[in-house]
Parts: sequence; structure tokens; C-alpha cells
Amino acid sequence: MGMPLAHMGIVRAVACLAFALQCAVTGAAQPNAAAWRPAVPQISPAALQITPQEWMEVGRAFSDVMQVMRKSGERRAAYLKKLLAQGVEEEPMSQGGVAFELNVLNNRFAFDRYGCLHFDDRFVTPAERPALQKVEELYRRFHKRWMALESKKAGGEEKKPQEIVDRAAEWRVRRVPVFKGFEDDRYQEHDALIVRCVDAFNRQRTEWAGATAAQGKKIPALTTALVKAHMIEETGGRDAKSLAAWEVDPQQVNVPGDWSDAKASIGLKRPSRRNEGTAEQNIKAAIRFLARKGFGMSGQPAAKRPSGTFDDWKTALRRYNGRNDEMVDGQRYCETYAAHILERANNPDRFVAIRKKVKK
Repeated sequence: MGMPLAHMGIVRAVACLAFALQCAVTGAAQPNAAAWRPAVPQISPAALQITPQEWMEVGRAFSDVMQVMRKSGERRAAYLKKLLAQGVEEEPMSQGGVAFELNVLNNRFAFDRYGCLHFDDRFVTPAERPALQKVEELYRRFHKRWMALESKKAGGEEKKPQEIVDRAAEWRVRRVPVFKGFEDDRYQEHDALIVRCVDAFNRQRTEWAGATAAQGKKIPALTTALVKAHMIEETGGRDAKSLAAWEVDPQQVNVPGDWSDAKASIGLKRPSRRNEGTAEQNIKAAIRFLARKGFGMSGQPAAKRPSGTFDDWKTALRRYNGRNDEMVDGQRYCETYAAHILERANNPDRFVAIRKKVKK
């Protein structure tokens, strides 16, 4: 059954509003190859036998969500302006997380691999979240129809349509989260190595921390999420320096200007340039150094002070960075640094941006 003209008018109005808002939110003048990857499957409701009743539902839902996105975009802009006034910038979300597009009358809405709207939703209020959930619910309904149509088209061929990923199931298999806003392939390339290093640390905490047996028993387990979140905070930027460091020294433990004698006991030699050694050597060294920072600022083997106790991972992260310059709202850089890493590690489905000082 075709869609009545009245319904078509509602959806066209919503689509025009959607296009304008997408441009405002992404900062793009129009959709282009850089912002919208051509390989992303496009799903058009017009091809999915949408009923007139559903079109009305789509119109209402997308109208509501556009209002939410507009308001959250205004809040985000005010927040970034405030940060900039304090000499701070944020690394934006990557468009690499766009896995599907819902094409509503030639206007595209981005969704991630988990079937969630892909945009910076930190500035959406609890009262506004049901509007997002409604659109995501509609999208999943349409995605199932698209899957059925694509499977029918494929016939007996091996090619299968792309499915929505179950986040919890994926994490059980991968054992390392894919963080929102950091879905590009490069952020996942150390995952297997992270698992091996974290497993080894948790089995041998006493040895890795250079601790006594009594001290080692009280070191809490380390998670793969924390290690990866730490890497992202250190070298998750998209500048050339960060990209090079991510490959070899993602936690920046082996930097020439940041040498201390304590690093000799974690398997490092004083470097003459950045990014010496291998990723495995440096990740292991970074975990050892972080664990020792849990016992004190020096990073020396914990056993050198047998009465010392492990404070917590947040304190270890703060000491690992050690910068005391003021960042935002009176907080020291190292405090903001540690808080962001833990927030990202504990909430993989929430975008936690990397903050950086603006060069003057």
C-alpha cells in the first residue's frame, strides 16, 4: 500500500529538518565521502513495505529525536566553548563507528554496530533519552526486515547481510570493549596483546609490581578495559605523533624526556628517541609501572618499602601522569586524566572524549 500524501508531507518535513541538523551536529556542509563511508549499508524504509501507520510512527519519532539532537547539540557547543576559554580542546568522536545508515527520503541517520544512534549523546538529559530509544527501536525493527530481504536476495550465496552486534556477547568473546567514539580498526589492533598481558599480570601480581608476597595479595585485579582506556587517553588522538606512538608505545612509558631510574626495573633501557622497542615490551612495562605507582609516586618496586600498601588504580593513574597544572574547573591535569580513563573503562557505550591543552 502506498503512503498517503499527508503522511508523505510529514515525513518530508522531518527529513529536511534531519538533514539540516545532521549538518549542524557533524559540522559538515553536506554529506560527503569523508563523513559518510560509501561501504556503510544504507537501509531505506521506502523499500521495506512500511505501512501508513508506521510512517506516522516514524514521523513522530524522528521529529522528537531531532528536537533532542538539536538541544543536545546546543549544550555541546556551549560546553566546548567553555573548555576552549580555559585553553582546552576535546578530540571529537570518530565517524569510524558508523556501521549502518537509515535512509529516510534520501536523508541518512547514522547508527553504530550495536543499533544505537551514532552521535555524541553526553548532553542528552534523562528525560530526553526515551526519544532516542524509540528511534533505535524503530531502526532495529526495520533492520530485521532489511536482513530478511538481503538474505532472500543472496539466495544460496555465501554473502550475508551485516547484523547488529550484541554488545554483551561481543565483549564476552573479545574480552576487550570497543569504546564508543573509538571504533576505528586501529583502536582494536592491540586487543589480543592486552588480553595476554592482563592475564599474565593478574596471575603474577607480586612479580609484576616488584612486591612482597603480602603486598601482592592486596593488589586488585586489573581489567582489559582499564588498560585500553589508558592507551586511548595517552595516544588516542588522530595527529601524526599519536598515531606513531599508538603502534609501538601506546601508554607512553618509554619516552626520552620522561626517564626515571625506576624504569630500569620494568625492563626498559633509557631511550634515545620516541617509540623504541616493541608494542609488547612497552605495554608490559607500562602495566608494571602503573602497578608500582599504586604504591607510591616513585614507581620503584613495591618491596623496597615492605610496609607500603596499594592505594587504588585511580591513584596509580594519577601518579602515572603526574602533571599538576590546572586543567578545568580547578582540577589538576592528572586528576582529570585518571577520572577520564576510569569513566571510559567503566562505561564503554558512553563517549568519553580525550581532553588536551590548546597550544598557544
